[in-house]
Amino acid sequence: MWGLAAAELGPGASESAIAERWPQWYAANRALIGPDPDLLYPGQALRIPAPATNHPVPPTHQEK
Repeated sequence: MWGLAAAELGPGASESAIAERWPQWYAANRALIGPDPDLLYPGQALRIPAPATNHPVPPTHQEK
């Protein structure tokens, strides 16, 4: 989950921002993943959680 959150937030994300975001990824996908957030299987289709309100996602190139 850490890696997913880090990839979503981008290369400039701080460790504290990633630490705040990965539990949101887990919460959004707990029913699929189960009790261990470190155990993912190939082919699992995960939901992207809603953007965190305290760490806005920068606009894409098309939105600028």
